Amino acid sequence: SKVAQLALERAGPSVLEIIKGLLGEITSPEQHENIIHHFSELLSKHGGENLDAACEGALMLRIGTLECVTSILESTDPTDFAT
Repeated sequence: SKVAQLALERAGPSVLEIIKGLLGEITSPEQHENIIHHFSELLSKHGGENLDAACEGALMLRIGTLECVTSILESTDPTDFAT
């Protein structure tokens, strides 16, 4: 939804970079909605600052995937990756 997408855009620059990278690789509207939905759930569960830090960590590792971001959020303190 547009509301979820706007919320994610405000979560931080690293979140936006990961999402743009993922959305650039897909063509299906269903996959697009799926990515937005999953990141929205992570945003609700972990907050914008933590989600952005986890995305920054994934970018630093050069693994810009939903799986990597989720793993960072669930297994570490994402602020460990923040610069």
